[in-house]
Amino acid sequence: MILLLIPVIFAASVFFAMLGLGGGMFYVPAMIFFGYSVKSVAQPTALVLTGVTSATAAFTYARRSMLDWSLALKIAPPAVLAALLGGYVTKYVSDKIMIQVFAATVLVVAIRTAMTLLHKKPEAPESFSFDTGHFLYLLVAVVVISFLSAMIGLGGGSLLVPVLIFLDYPSKRATALSSFMVVLNSISGLTGRPGHLHVSWVFILSLVVAVMLGARLGALATVGKKIKPEYIRYGYVVFLLFLFAKMISQVYG
Repeated sequence: MILLLIPVIFAASVFFAMLGLGGGMFYVPAMIFFGYSVKSVAQPTALVLTGVTSATAAFTYARRSMLDWSLALKIAPPAVLAALLGGYVTKYVSDKIMIQVFAATVLVVAIRTAMTLLHKKPEAPESFSFDTGHFLYLLVAVVVISFLSAMIGLGGGSLLVPVLIFLDYPSKRATALSSFMVVLNSISGLTGRPGHLHVSWVFILSLVVAVMLGARLGALATVGKKIKPEYIRYGYVVFLLFLFAKMISQVYG
């Protein structure tokens, strides 16, 4: 089973790194479809893989001065606390409800991503900065996203990037900031759910190597402008709608 899962995870990590996402949106359902337990394998493993994917991508972006450290350090503390709480409450939520919440999140992300593609805004200048109102909106969004994503096994990048773009934040800086925040959310989400990871280190390390190689390749493709971001996002919307339909059929089929 692991031999089939590795190439799937590698391909997904390339794709999600190009979007500035950790990949949890795919890793969790992929492992569920391969027959692994939701809480003890799929979610905690996905948080590990998401953190590795995003850390690899964030390192690449930071080296190229694409990461806004000032903003990142302002929103990091509440995000970490929210993710810790989200990881902790996981044990009180049933697997069925968890999958339902996950499916709903997938649908919201698909709709939000489609809206950003249909209603394109001019790119904000690199000197862009938030006013007080927009910063508070972002702060609330970050707390909610961090809690929810840690609870269902995501890093939160798939929710954070659309919010940043909606607030007119430069798209490439949004990708870089998202990668950094996903690392924090993944670590905090795991910390909040001690004893939940019940898989071998061979399993974890095999998938970690796959996501590190894939994330590095995806980040370099993004920095080098080898693929237009909008083409990737169109494919992402289609993929999310398919994923939503698949998960709903699994719960109610």
